[in-house]
Amino acid sequence: MAVFDPLTKTVDSVHGFTLIEVLVAMVLMVLICLGVAPLFARAVSTARVARVQTFATILAAARIEQLRSLTFAYEVRPSMTPIERTDITTNLSGEFATPDGPGLLESPAGTLDANLPPYVDYLDAKGAWVGTGPSPDSRAVFIRRWAVHRDPTDPERSLTLQVLVVAVADEAPRRSGPHLLTGRETLLATTVTRKARR
Repeated sequence: MAVFDPLTKTVDSVHGFTLIEVLVAMVLMVLICLGVAPLFARAVSTARVARVQTFATILAAARIEQLRSLTFAYEVRPSMTPIERTDITTNLSGEFATPDGPGLLESPAGTLDANLPPYVDYLDAKGAWVGTGPSPDSRAVFIRRWAVHRDPTDPERSLTLQVLVVAVADEAPRRSGPHLLTGRETLLATTVTRKARR
């Protein structure tokens, strides 16, 4: 497109975009945005799942540490005769530990697969205790189950502790029977060994 400049009495050429070029550019931008939008939705969903799994891991680690803190040791007397000491009375399924539970006694089979008190408690979205029992409280977001088993190779000296944390929403549709891991829950396990103490 040419424009006449009356001061210089010359014709200047003006370059710009035509309407078609602008429309093509806009269509390309819309197509790119439509292609990227699902990636943002996926990223938000993945971040939400990661946050839940991280929090579940924290809750499981807290219970593992509580179980590890229970007495499981040899007490050595002045005569050098070791005496086994094992906590068999602490109940960790309440908001606070009480002396009316199984402690580190071997748990029954299936404590990781079903809500078997006193091997289960329920927590809200912030990790606050909201109850225990065979079914979750309406405020519960997480189910935390644990199991204590004697090591078959050294039952007097070693215990295996397991803690499973699963979201209530993921647990509801599951059929009864062994718990099949889906990747959305947290399962931590550790072994403790009886040590001598004075």
